[in-house]
Amino acid sequence: MSETARGFEDLPCPKCMDDGTVTVYLSDMDTFNCTACEEEFTRGEIEAVVKQWGAVLAWIDTAPAYQSGGSNVIDLKTGTGS
Repeated sequence: MSETARGFEDLPCPKCMDDGTVTVYLSDMDTFNCTACEEEFTRGEIEAVVKQWGAVLAWIDTAPAYQSGGSNVIDLKTGTGS
């Protein structure tokens, strides 16, 4: 029988990308520490990165599809592929 664990398995450190080494300070619940690279970072720093990447991913989701083997050149006036 496997044990059920609590937490977030393999959450990478945003500074060194090492998995499973991030802790949060219980004194403020805002500051994180990576035991691999010994860097500290805040919730605000993580939120800023998520916001930036979220905007990029949302933009990518609006990209028009094209037929496999076809051109991926998009006419900017019509928004269609050629």
